[in-house]
Amino acid sequence: MSKDHRLKTRQPLAKQSHVPINFLLGCSDDALATYELARLDDVANDRKNIIALIDHMTDCMSLAWLAAWFRSMDRNALRHAIENEESRWNGLLE
Repeated sequence: MSKDHRLKTRQPLAKQSHVPINFLLGCSDDALATYELARLDDVANDRKNIIALIDHMTDCMSLAWLAAWFRSMDRNALRHAIENEESRWNGLLE
């Protein structure tokens, strides 16, 4: 298999304008297996990127929600409650 052939089969699907029917019809079983594995590798890489993107979106949405929640409440009262949490629990447990 030539280097040009390997490079062509490794291109992401988005860069290919059409299904290479003539190429697939003329391939040996080994070349078809290589092409299939290359496409499956592209899918695995895309899936990994999508999962990373969804994780990033989830983190950003969570931080945006947290900022909105902080904007809607009395932050000084929250700070006071956090700073005095120990004394509050001690009074409830006695």
